[in-house]
Formats: sequence, structure tokens, C-alpha cells
Amino acid sequence: MFDRIEAFPKPDDNFAKHIPLSPAERKRVERANRRKAGLPDPRVVDAAVATAMAEALHAADFRGHCVRRGSVAGMTLDVEDVMRRAIAHVRAAKVQDGQVSRAAAHQVIAQRLRLV
Repeated sequence: MFDRIEAFPKPDDNFAKHIPLSPAERKRVERANRRKAGLPDPRVVDAAVATAMAEALHAADFRGHCVRRGSVAGMTLDVEDVMRRAIAHVRAAKVQDGQVSRAAAHQVIAQRLRLV
């Protein structure tokens, strides 16, 4: 049975694919893949959403509402306004010295807000 070489399993030529990446290497690979896809860093997306929310609250006179009412009850914000502002901030970010595309900005904002 084992007198022929074909009876033995063939060695794996790419043994390195079985070795798990270190956390630092995994993050490097993820960053490179994001850059290739034209997507911004997640921290940029988080900052864009937070800035958009702050701008929308300011535009809606959130502080004045709280002073007049004594609470946040009844305060409403236009989600579309927040989304548009966040997308604009993400598009203004640079990915490999280029602007983030509209589709990529929509994608990362929707993912971050868990809409998809």
C-alpha cells in the first residue's frame, strides 16, 4: 500500500497560510484592504458621525430647547440632516490623497450606524 509515492499526502506548498496573523499584522492587512477599497479609517467615520450630530444639535438650538423646557423631552432631530452632514465630513477625508467616493461614504456611515 505505501510502496508508491502517490499513497502519501502531498505537502502543503503554502504552509504560512495556516499560521494565524498577529493582531498588529491583521490590522495592517485590514488597513491596506480599506485603502485599496477607498474606504476611510473607522476613527474618521466615528469623528464624522459625532461632528454631524453636534452640528445638527446646534442647528436645532438644542441648548435653547433644554433651557426653555428644562429637559430634552420633545426635542427632535432630522436624521436625514445628520446623515448628510456625516457623509459630507467623510467625503472631505482623504484616502491615499484622494477624496472618499459618495458610495463609499454612504457605505461606511450606514455600516457604522448599523443600518445595513
